[in-house]
Amino acid sequence: ELTLQTSAPVVLCEGEKAADAAAELFPKYVATCWPNGSNAWHKADLAPLKNRKVLLWPDNDPSGTGCMEAVAKKLEEVGAVSVHFIALENFKRKPTLIKGKPSFTEGDLWEQGDDAADALAKGWTPGHIYELECSGELFGATPESKIETKANAPTKRVSKAKTDTLPTGFRLTHEGVFFSS
Repeated sequence: ELTLQTSAPVVLCEGEKAADAAAELFPKYVATCWPNGSNAWHKADLAPLKNRKVLLWPDNDPSGTGCMEAVAKKLEEVGAVSVHFIALENFKRKPTLIKGKPSFTEGDLWEQGDDAADALAKGWTPGHIYELECSGELFGATPESKIETKANAPTKRVSKAKTDTLPTGFRLTHEGVFFSS
């Protein structure tokens, strides 16, 4: 898929099950992984991700986060155009549909070790991911060494303000702010 879709962004997960789910949730991305989980990332050749936009989706645990931080550094070295982390805190919300449109409510259970496959099993859809992308919530705060690594560009920090959350029932899209009762 990487060679067939050379301009598509890439979502990189820790395992095959998660990558298969990410492929469903991110239809415009190439979803991939390396074999043997978080402890084997250093055995993978990340060079095919040179000149690619990469979204890292770690498992929801310290091993996954630590692994993806190391992968981000390596991607910077191999020349990825940009590297972002998916904001895992989004998955603490419950995905719903209101009048056929993706929405979110409070109270879903996002457990230790959950990944893209768990998100899919808990009702997340490409529409929910698209809503997060449009609202700017998809990407999490990225440590300084892992962001926008365009050739010869200075590294800058991207962060999300703590006041960026909307009250329950509201949603923000590229079209405006909406309230759903």
